[in-house]
Amino acid sequence: MMRIKANRLRWLTVVAVAACATDGPTSSELVDQRSEWVTPPSAAIISTPCPSSAPTGFATVFCFNYTSIPGTWHGFIVGSSIAPTPPAVFGQLRDEYVLVSPTGLTRIPPNGPVDVTQPEYTFQSEFNGTVWNDVFRFVTPAGQPAQLLTLYVVKRVITNTPCPLNVPTGYTAVFCFNFTSAPGVWHGFIVGNSIPPVPPATLGQLGAEYVLVSPQGLTRIPPNSSVDVTQGQYTFQPEFNGTNWFNVLRFVTSAYAAPQQLTLAVLTRALTPAMQVQTIASLVSQLNVQGTLNGGQANALSSQLQTAIARLSSGNTGPAVNALQAFVNHVSALMSGNNPVLSFAEGQRLIDEANAVIARVTP
Repeated sequence: MMRIKANRLRWLTVVAVAACATDGPTSSELVDQRSEWVTPPSAAIISTPCPSSAPTGFATVFCFNYTSIPGTWHGFIVGSSIAPTPPAVFGQLRDEYVLVSPTGLTRIPPNGPVDVTQPEYTFQSEFNGTVWNDVFRFVTPAGQPAQLLTLYVVKRVITNTPCPLNVPTGYTAVFCFNFTSAPGVWHGFIVGNSIPPVPPATLGQLGAEYVLVSPQGLTRIPPNSSVDVTQGQYTFQPEFNGTNWFNVLRFVTSAYAAPQQLTLAVLTRALTPAMQVQTIASLVSQLNVQGTLNGGQANALSSQLQTAIARLSSGNTGPAVNALQAFVNHVSALMSGNNPVLSFAEGQRLIDEANAVIARVTP
């Protein structure tokens, strides 16, 4: 018997603790001896209906309705694990799993302690006495009413394209080779030379357009942004090694999944000044969608950029530079005043991108 602090108001006595997976299917979870509880408010747990198909890059493991028992560490097999190699005692998840529904649960590390007063979940490798399985575990807070939930779990599907590549017209192969990923490691490979930053900018620019042909199924994230090592992600970004600026492919496979045999294949296409300006236009569009810029502000900035694109495409660099300079001045105005529309970070990025194009096309 043990006592667990369920909240700041009282202690609750429980009669059992979840047994090890090796004890078999009769393992029990925390069971409250009392019928009454006093619990603090918790985040809402929300279910979403089962969709007709899984998100792009994922495959459905299961989706069904289930009534949770508060305080119970529920478990469902989602796949087969990779058995441990001694002296390791825990197996490895074979795949990267994502809990789509319900939302509102906090993911905790596998095989760690569980707080049954909080909505938590994990995916972990467990041994049932015969085989190792990948298991989805979750708990809804003890003391709260039982909930009818939609349990929807998907797993990432990573596919490889073998070498040699079929290179489309206008593209050039950068590399194609086989590689074994280390889970949770932000791998990096140089794919070309970057455009150095124009002061006061501190980040360089990709000097070309890159396409990750293989592996497929990783999620692309913006360059130089935060990375979630529990998910398969990648980006192309400029990096400085202390001497030179390089374009770098970065990718990670889930820290919770096993190493994977991958074929890394990258194509490149020269990024023209007009394509660079189109990238700036995409940033303006994102700021409009986010509500940072209203329709009038976004349209005015986009008009200046479209003028620059048209002039660059026709070879008229002088008028293109004028349009880009007008864009820079407009962005600066949106960053000034007592109630600036754009934050320094938002505005400076637009200015840096525009100044990089101006520097590139100015003799």
